[in-house]
Amino acid sequence: MKKTGFSLIEMVVYVAIAAGILTASVNSISVLMKSFNNARVTSKINNSAEAAMERMTREIRTAYSINPASVFGSSPGRLKLDTYDEAGATTTADFYLDNGTLKLSEGGGTANPLTLNGISVSNLIFYQMANSTTSKAVKVEMIINGKNFYDTAILRNSY
Repeated sequence: MKKTGFSLIEMVVYVAIAAGILTASVNSISVLMKSFNNARVTSKINNSAEAAMERMTREIRTAYSINPASVFGSSPGRLKLDTYDEAGATTTADFYLDNGTLKLSEGGGTANPLTLNGISVSNLIFYQMANSTTSKAVKVEMIINGKNFYDTAILRNSY
């Protein structure tokens, strides 16, 4: 009579191989999840910075002057622009930091956040740049969650 089945040694080897494959699979999935999470966080930071910089650049380009209440060359900086609203009336756009959140107050009204929840702006510096003629520009430096972002825009009718 021939006996069928596995010996104890064969079963131990098969279980060890299966455990190794399972461990490798779980580790691979864990590494993929960490990579996906890092990519998602980086994307959120970049999207928030891009949207904030775009709004600041648009407001700088449409402004007709820089308000003297602005704070340049230090962090946290403050940029207050004299500009026009949709109806063509004069108003102000005020960019500043509040507890790590970049905010915009238009016309002295309620401030709205320009950065997403969970995004922390640790450094915000504005530089006023002007040449010997009438050109005026503002350079923006911002650090969001440890990443540096820069932009420069020229004021309307100053070139």
